[in-house]
Parts: sequence; structure tokens; C-alpha cells
Amino acid sequence: MLIAEDLLLQLTAADGRLIAAGNKIDLGLAGALLSELALLEKVTVDDRGRLLVRDARPVGNPHLDAALAHFVAKQGKKPKDALGKVAKGLRGRLYDGLAVEGAVRAERSTFLGIFPRTTWPVLDRHAQEATRDALLRELLGSAPVEPRGATLISLVHAIDAVPAVFPDAGGLPKRDLKKRAKAVADGSWAGAAVGKAIAQTQAAVNAAITAAIVSSAAGGAVSS
Repeated sequence: MLIAEDLLLQLTAADGRLIAAGNKIDLGLAGALLSELALLEKVTVDDRGRLLVRDARPVGNPHLDAALAHFVAKQGKKPKDALGKVAKGLRGRLYDGLAVEGAVRAERSTFLGIFPRTTWPVLDRHAQEATRDALLRELLGSAPVEPRGATLISLVHAIDAVPAVFPDAGGLPKRDLKKRAKAVADGSWAGAAVGKAIAQTQAAVNAAITAAIVSSAAGGAVSS
């Protein structure tokens, strides 16, 4: 399962509702694709915070390959200038794939009896909860932080959904839970050179998500 798919499942309630704002989730999903490409040593972020493509050959996954082609075209740009297009329509495509795998199902209805909408109730609760438990162990320090886990935790932190994803954290106050997630997002888990490179990419992704969210909020405030 892709990191982006895992992230989307963690941000989907059992009844199919999203547990964080849709615009934040969409950017997080795009960031997850960039992060996974970094883990595959396809793309990284250089010391100037710019996209650097190491290997443009396709991976064999349609979501990753489409994102990789876009990042190739945007090489030399900052991640915040590249994630928006990758995010467009990505959530629906990921849900479609998860439905084929039997992880969710499409439930179609209308809002106010007029506007069509689709929710995605979770069918594979066991897989969802197993991933959440594994991430929580890494977050609480009872298991070593691995690059994939660090990526997911960092993205959940960037989306500002840590308490929502981990409502039962062994009695740890929300403030402390967020601090632990921030420490992971800051790259304190990274030791080896490859870990530092991944952490650097993830930091750029998190900054891009945060900048886009702040920009969106500012635009909404002006328009209102």
C-alpha cells in the first residue's frame, strides 16, 4: 500500500467522513507521493529547498509515476509550487483504488437533496487500526521510528490531525502528543545520511503544506 493510501485511511472515519479539512488532506496526499518518491531515491530536495530528480524512470505505480513526471517538469522549483497540481483529484483516485482492494466502499448520496456527494466507509478496519497502532508505538517511543512511519506521522502533524488520528494515546495529553509528532517531523529520528535526506525532503513537504494552508486561509479572509 502506498504511503498516500495509508495516510488517507488514517484520515477517514469508519463511516467515511474525513477527520481533517479536505484541502489539508489533499496537500498531504500529494506530499505523501513526493515523500515516497524520496524513499525510493527518485526525487529529493536539495540544500536550497528545491526539487531535485535523481531518477526519472517510472516506478510502475500510476499515482507515483504521474507525480514523478510532474516533479521532473518542476525540477528546480520549491515543493510548494509543485504539490497543488499533484493534489488535484488525487483523493478520489486513491479512494477508487482502495475500493478495488476492498479497504473502503463508495457510498453515494446527495447534500440538501441536490448536490451529489460520495463518502467512503472503511471496510478493512483491522488494517487501519494495525497501522495506527504501529504509528502510535513509534510516536510514543515504544518502537523505533522508521522512515515510513516518520513520513506518515510528519504528514499527520502537518495536516494538524494528530489528536484526531490518535484519540487514545495512553492518556498522554494532546499537547505532549503534538510535541512528540513535531519532534518526528523535525527529523530527530534521522541518523544515517539517507535518513537525513528523507527528513529534509519531508521538512520541505511539511513547509509547503503549511504555506498553502496559510495562504488559503488568508485568501478566504480577504474574500469574506
